[in-house]
Amino acid sequence: IVAHLRRLLRRGRRCHDIVGVELALLDHFQLDISAVELEAKELVNELLDHITGSADDSAQLRLLLALLRRKASSWWVLPQERLDALLQVLRQQRDGQLAEELRAWASPQRLSPSDVVASISARCSVRGGVPLAQVLSCLQHWGLSVDDLPERDETALQCIESLLKRPRAAFGDAVALFAYFGLARCAAHLQRFETSALEALAALAGSDRRALEAALQALLAVPALCTPPAAWAAAARALQM
Repeated sequence: IVAHLRRLLRRGRRCHDIVGVELALLDHFQLDISAVELEAKELVNELLDHITGSADDSAQLRLLLALLRRKASSWWVLPQERLDALLQVLRQQRDGQLAEELRAWASPQRLSPSDVVASISARCSVRGGVPLAQVLSCLQHWGLSVDDLPERDETALQCIESLLKRPRAAFGDAVALFAYFGLARCAAHLQRFETSALEALAALAGSDRRALEAALQALLAVPALCTPPAAWAAAARALQM
């Protein structure tokens, strides 16, 4: 599997194909990206070389962030000037969300483990002033798990359900948290998530088509959430009727 992934990553495929195949295979077989370290780092540098700030960079930028988020910034060892240039491109495109995600990933040490746990326990309340991207980045940086939370799985689920009640702003973050904590391993947890996610999709279907498409992309990027009989795209179409 790893040898096949290495060959695929060397072929210079389209960004959409890499997300849909290579990254999906890594997730499906629960492989760490370090298994294809050389190819992954070469791909990241290639993407950085070709991002110019034009409107056509959207797919490349999202693939780049999807790759970078799989490891802490210290693992990638990217020069600060390259990160600064990338942030400048994001500012030019006025993509505040991606810029915030990149800043959080590049500087995860701003939050201590106790701060991260406190934020999740408070259901990532916007009143706390801690950006969701920073919480997600610091979770990975410190290697925290549900065992570090006060009520373990329940604390994580309550935070995720709270985020799904703000689907325009936080649907993708809710999916990321659910996937990070590996909660799909429990059928009851998966059912709770699916119920809340469908309610969130219903809210978006009636008000914000672009946010609905982004929500579907977030769901489809997590293999554990796409196992049959799950059919998120079909559910979204039904909700729009």
